[in-house]
Amino acid sequence: GVRPNHLNQSWIRPRIGSYCNSTFRKLRMETVNLMYLLDPEGMLKILELALLSAAVACTAQYHKDADISNLPEWQTNRLSLFYVVFITGLVTAIFLFVSFLFNLDKRCGSPKGFTFFVTLFSLTWAVFCAVSSGLFGEVVLSLQEDKWDTSKNERIQWRYQHAQAAVIIGFLSFLAFLVDGILHYRITRSTQ
Repeated sequence: GVRPNHLNQSWIRPRIGSYCNSTFRKLRMETVNLMYLLDPEGMLKILELALLSAAVACTAQYHKDADISNLPEWQTNRLSLFYVVFITGLVTAIFLFVSFLFNLDKRCGSPKGFTFFVTLFSLTWAVFCAVSSGLFGEVVLSLQEDKWDTSKNERIQWRYQHAQAAVIIGFLSFLAFLVDGILHYRITRSTQ
């Protein structure tokens, strides 16, 4: 006779499928912290990501028609510092956002230690944003002295406005990181 294939029995498949689906759903719900997106920390991190991205984009628009090496050395130094601070901050903020969104902060070491790291990073980066924005602001002031702000040339106006916007957004980033640092400091203090 023919042996029946027990794996093809209809009562086994639905149970295995429903077990796998419910386990996957439970695992997925435990790994993604969607409430982080609605918490003040999550919204602040999204704001930081937007501000850092906008500052880098505005700075890129400032020199898009001119090679950085054609700028005076002091402008190149300030522009390079601005890029280093804001791109490094953006990469680190993305890492932190993903870490909190997927609860990696709870899986890697102590959550309190991770929160303390975020506090230190945010306060340090607030200072870096303020310093690099202030130094890049000197570039904007020199452009203003060169009458870029009143130029009839639309390309020069475009570049000046984006340099000015980058500085303003840079100082807004300073405020966002400062608030983030204070918020995470309070979280660190409350978990002692």
